[in-house]
Amino acid sequence: MKIKTKKKTVQQLLGLETFGKYGLIAGKAEYVVFSILPSNIAVMSLESVQIKIEKLMDLLTAFPNIQIFCTDGCECFDNNKIFISTRIDDEENNAVRELLTKDLEHMESIQSELSNSRQFYLVYRFRNQSKDLVGTIISRLEKCMSEYDFVCKRLEKSDLKQFLAVYFGISSYGAEIADVEGATNENM
Repeated sequence: MKIKTKKKTVQQLLGLETFGKYGLIAGKAEYVVFSILPSNIAVMSLESVQIKIEKLMDLLTAFPNIQIFCTDGCECFDNNKIFISTRIDDEENNAVRELLTKDLEHMESIQSELSNSRQFYLVYRFRNQSKDLVGTIISRLEKCMSEYDFVCKRLEKSDLKQFLAVYFGISSYGAEIADVEGATNENM
């Protein structure tokens, strides 16, 4: 006799439980994510770049639970490009084929422009801390980042959804992402 095993969702496999007051709840921890506006080091002097690196090292030393994340600045268009290429090959109407070719060229130009775009994040993990202490640490962290000349913003729920969509390669352009995987037409 076969024993049926319940299939786990991606959300369950990754241990993502829900959105908390400050960030993502996963396991026994809450992860608070900050988006950092990168500095254009191409226009900075060598001395300025070294100072920026030292400030980042100081920040990481002061807050050892911080992790640095870097993602592409946008979603990937590969599936769309494959679909359009297939349509071009299958299309018999020359006018439609020409329009599809222009769409493909436009998509490739957009992707090449955006492929150089990177998003940088600092992720702070809180484990077994009271809500008051978490709020205090977040305030201290935000103040410290500002003092070290890092322009950053704590990600709210909608920003976290977009962050996860880009990180996991989910196309979310123009669509609302559900709070719980598989939940549709429900307010959670």
